[in-house]
Amino acid sequence: MTSGASRRAAIVLLIGLPLAGCQPLPLFTTPDPAEGVQDRRPEGMSFVDEAIEREALAAVEERFPRDTRVTVSAFNGLVLLTGEAPSGEVREGAAALVAAQPGVRRIVNEIRLAPVSTLTARAVDAHVTGTVKTRFLQARRFRPTHIRVLTDDGVVYLMGLVTPEEAEAAANIAARTPQVKSVARVFETYPLPPAAEASPAPN
Repeated sequence: MTSGASRRAAIVLLIGLPLAGCQPLPLFTTPDPAEGVQDRRPEGMSFVDEAIEREALAAVEERFPRDTRVTVSAFNGLVLLTGEAPSGEVREGAAALVAAQPGVRRIVNEIRLAPVSTLTARAVDAHVTGTVKTRFLQARRFRPTHIRVLTDDGVVYLMGLVTPEEAEAAANIAARTPQVKSVARVFETYPLPPAAEASPAPN
């Protein structure tokens, strides 16, 4: 990565694989009609996301207790998996356990085949996440509560329900943040189509 004020990290788009029976979401929709909405997820979906994270992580840690670190991040039923695994079998096995959880619509599996990261490396990632969130607040381009930020191995993952304009602004701000290797968009476009606004799956 080059130095100087114009330095920017690479920005990539990650598209989760829809699970069987789930409707795909469009890449673009109309602009946000309700900027004041604090949580754009369908009613009750935040509780489903919390349950997914809790139960999925417990299942993965029970099945793969050694040489594996997995972070489960859920937003509106789209689940991002990050961390490290010792083999492709473990990587895919973890994704299968998560896919079996009620309410999961899509999975973006970014678990790396690598040794478990050090506490120092994770502290650096946490610092980057905090810096990106601060820059979002300072930019005043969108409501930071609409975007979830996670950093793993220097890659900043952005999740949430956002308009195309908000997605572009957030990705560009994150890419200009020091110590960011790249930015991965794991967004869904807001407003959601009717098929995606169906009631969340029961626990």
